[in-house]
Amino acid sequence: MAKKSTTHLKDQADVPSMSDIFEEALMALRAKDSKKKDGSGFDMGRFMSLDDIPEDTPLPLRAFTMQYAFGRTALKPGTVIEMIGPEHVGKTTLLMTLFGDFMTACPNIPALYVCTEGRNKLLDSQRIKTCLHEDPVIANKFYKQIIMMEGTALIDTLEGVNEWIKVQRELMTKNGIPETTPILVGIDTLSKLMPKTEASKQGYGKDKGNEGSNLEFSNYMQKWSRAAVDVTEKCNALIILVSHQNEKIEMVPMGRPMVSASDNKTKIGGRAVNQTAVTQFTLVRVGSKTNAATKEVLSHYIKLKVVKNSK
Repeated sequence: MAKKSTTHLKDQADVPSMSDIFEEALMALRAKDSKKKDGSGFDMGRFMSLDDIPEDTPLPLRAFTMQYAFGRTALKPGTVIEMIGPEHVGKTTLLMTLFGDFMTACPNIPALYVCTEGRNKLLDSQRIKTCLHEDPVIANKFYKQIIMMEGTALIDTLEGVNEWIKVQRELMTKNGIPETTPILVGIDTLSKLMPKTEASKQGYGKDKGNEGSNLEFSNYMQKWSRAAVDVTEKCNALIILVSHQNEKIEMVPMGRPMVSASDNKTKIGGRAVNQTAVTQFTLVRVGSKTNAATKEVLSHYIKLKVVKNSK
């Protein structure tokens, strides 16, 4: 997410340097490791490389700081998880990075990426490859392995995702691939899928009624969420939903502090997903690093808050 520059930089006093952030993360890991292991016996302090991560970790991440933030079971196949954040905070970049981590840990798995931005806003292939892996050869292999799907109509897209997962599992079983091999799906972003009435007017999907868009979206999300849980569990799939966070922050009772951006989960269809996602993580921009001379923004500091809802 940082822009490259050959200009000599001088850190601003109010913005921590990357070395400070890295060292602080290391200290946190060592402190936790020196006290005790977590309830699962998982050694958080050993995250120095992919090889150091225990084999039974559902999805080991290449970056040990990310693994520390997510924990051991936050990205578990057989579940639905949700990523929440405002525009331009790096949701898609993180999603593709997680795709790369998942495919590094589980080579040759089926992977589906659903883009809802429209044909004119499909992601640049080079941007995706940069996120997938630092090795260009491996990144290109992963890129070719991902099925890219354009999502527009809400019902057709989500039903299509569930059907794709079932078909992939059937094909894998026929070819002798064990059920322990996971399936990966990313929907980016969920809130931009059009309800059936709106989609039918645009020429997508089928017109099945005249319900209001917002109510229609929420009602269908309730139904799909229940079906998605069943599909992910039976087919050992991981569905990552990307949700756009509304700009308006929720108000709280008088005398109490306003809800922070990292706690804000106001989004279309949010309640249904809140009940379905076993893990939700929120991204919020907390600062930036600029060129002291030109004031050009070179990178942003992003806060990642992970909340485990169940399981």
